[in-house]
Amino acid sequence: MSFDPAPKFFPTVYGLCSGTAILKDLFKTSPVRAILRLLLLMLLCSLACSILSSMMEYRVIRPVADRFHETAGDIIMSENAIAFSKTAEQPRIFKFPRFLLGYYPGNTFTPDAVKANEYPLAITVLTGGIAIWTPVSFSDVAQERFYAIFLSPKELLPLLQGQYKTCSQAQFCTASELVSTIQKKFVIPSDSADSPLKSLLALSAAHPSAAENAADASDLNSASGFITIEKEFLVSNYMTFYGVLYFVTSFLRALFTTGITIVFITLIQLLYSGARLKTLNLLQSLTLTVYSTFPALLSASIYSVFELPWISYNTVFFILFLLYQFFGFNTVMRSLNPASNHKN
Repeated sequence: MSFDPAPKFFPTVYGLCSGTAILKDLFKTSPVRAILRLLLLMLLCSLACSILSSMMEYRVIRPVADRFHETAGDIIMSENAIAFSKTAEQPRIFKFPRFLLGYYPGNTFTPDAVKANEYPLAITVLTGGIAIWTPVSFSDVAQERFYAIFLSPKELLPLLQGQYKTCSQAQFCTASELVSTIQKKFVIPSDSADSPLKSLLALSAAHPSAAENAADASDLNSASGFITIEKEFLVSNYMTFYGVLYFVTSFLRALFTTGITIVFITLIQLLYSGARLKTLNLLQSLTLTVYSTFPALLSASIYSVFELPWISYNTVFFILFLLYQFFGFNTVMRSLNPASNHKN
């Protein structure tokens, strides 16, 4: 039975994961096809891992969201104020698996809210808006830089409805700049009876069932003067955002890791194979290296879903790739130099 020099995608992936014998024929095929197949494998791995990770994340976030709702209630929002229905005037901190949610009504926000954070992502809800920020590094808190997004209530509603273009432009800032911006933009004293927070709470108390849901509201000027962001809506938006973000980051990580590996190993192969009687040319070496990344990419992608702390995605990929590449390269070189191999 003759071997097809260019088998279909899934038989190729299966053959590569079953051993290195298939490389004796694959290295002769088009490098363009090999690269396109690698990109397809990246997309499929990223999609599958995104789905699996989202399912695991939902099982974690669901009970946490239920406990949060029991304590804080729904989020109510007017044109110029945001509050939690059950803890409207009390500052609270909620620790989620992947981020820290802090609620600071009125003028209860302090710089310690930034300095004491140990989470990779923090969401700070204040009367005048929301700040979403993540540290760039944890080396020195005093001089630490943050990547932050600041959202007023008017900007938050379209964002929750999927209109991401309306989001404020994210910016880099130091810890002091982050605190200063939050205090300047969103800290609104609630001492007076006509403050935005007091007005929102009065509207909510007067019309407890009249508010529109955030999913249906066209703007913040609803008939009741405020809208409600319910638990199910928040969970649904979080899971959508999580799934999309996981897919994009997984694909970019795979693209960056395999891209650097392919360029570096292809050049090394050319230098090493130069001493053989029959050698690989540049295109053959490139094709061989591209196909050799398939098993490592699959294994590292599956490993990344479980987020084990012992070894990173890159470490798993490089170890498996180098092992597979070592045996695959020797398999191909022995097929090119059978007489030399027999003498040895």
